[in-house]
Amino acid sequence: MKIKMSPTLGFAAFVFWLLALPMNGPLLSAAGIADATQYFLLPHILSLGLIGAFLPADHFKKLAPACALATILLSMALALQPAAAPWLLILVGVSGAFVAIDATTRLRCAKNPVLSAALGLVLGNFLLFILHLHATNGLWHFALVALPLLILLAPARHEAGPEDSFPWANFLRYLPFVMVFHIVGGLMYSVLYPAYEPAAMVAGAELPFYMLTAVGAVWIIKKHQELTLILGILLGMIAFATLKFGHPLSINLSMFALQAGQGFVDLFLLAYLLSFHQRNRAVGLGLAVLCLGIFVGQFIGRNLQEFVGTIVMAGHISLNLAVLTLYFFGRRRHEAIEPAAPPSEAKTQNSPPLEERVPEHMRLLLSQRECLVLAHSLDGRTYREIAADLDISESSVKTYMKRICDKLGVRGRKGLFEALEAR
Repeated sequence: MKIKMSPTLGFAAFVFWLLALPMNGPLLSAAGIADATQYFLLPHILSLGLIGAFLPADHFKKLAPACALATILLSMALALQPAAAPWLLILVGVSGAFVAIDATTRLRCAKNPVLSAALGLVLGNFLLFILHLHATNGLWHFALVALPLLILLAPARHEAGPEDSFPWANFLRYLPFVMVFHIVGGLMYSVLYPAYEPAAMVAGAELPFYMLTAVGAVWIIKKHQELTLILGILLGMIAFATLKFGHPLSINLSMFALQAGQGFVDLFLLAYLLSFHQRNRAVGLGLAVLCLGIFVGQFIGRNLQEFVGTIVMAGHISLNLAVLTLYFFGRRRHEAIEPAAPPSEAKTQNSPPLEERVPEHMRLLLSQRECLVLAHSLDGRTYREIAADLDISESSVKTYMKRICDKLGVRGRKGLFEALEAR
């Protein structure tokens, strides 16, 4: 019997390790290792990008377990050799890229990948909250954080990738917004955290706000995918506005809003990346963009401190424009992606586009071609008619329908209609 929680637990183990160690985590602070991210992030970004762009999936599958073991050993070495931390963190940046992609892509094995991702974020941040209360520089604490990554040594079920080419136009649609959000977030932290740390009500009190929005985003994504990103951006702007008051309470509220916004944006990005069939490529490149935003924000915060206020203001103007762009133009996204229906499929002026018959939460789990096949199927067409409409073979239609049923956890067309009626 397969353990249904294993993708969630593996992802939670990765999130806990990432936040507790290389991302300037409390264990490194307790060990006297400062500015860990300036050594970790750049090799991590480059590795994520190279893996996503060039490494074949079968090669990745062979390398991932060894890299998970290397990440565990290197993490524990940080406790034993803090003087060598810069070199160890560079190596962790490389091996940790394999861990990041592996832990994230395993979420597609879950029955509900988006919910599994949210639970993984919640559990990882909850463990970090506990660690904040008891962090020391002892080896056993480093082992406690690193050893859960052993979960990723268990074999994962991987689906065969489709023959479709990678949809670059669709993939790049939201990444600029995510990157700008994290650049501004990194700058906000450089300004906010020094003021927040002495004013914090409880150490780690901001984490529950991240967890709550990550869970709430699961429901919102089902209804309106882009609304999750818009809410995250709006909360980032609220954090900036609240910080201006300078009162201890407003500083706490600013940090809470920023964390809540990141919860929305992070779950949106995970759901979006997991919607692509070529998972390693989408996740590798998507996480590289996220980390690049953090790196750029922190770099500006360290080296251009006199301009931070101006840059943050410019960033928030950009986020305002992003919200307007998403609101006015986001609903047209499928018109630019899907091929036009043949003349025989022409709808009346008041009929919705064919692909909108597939609910938003299902579209997150399916490739573009699978959505189109499902939409035709829900329109009452036979496999032969669908094949003729899409200019593919009937056996290809059957293959697509089998993939659709497997991803949605249903059996046959009857199960698909039941799933639609039950939503």
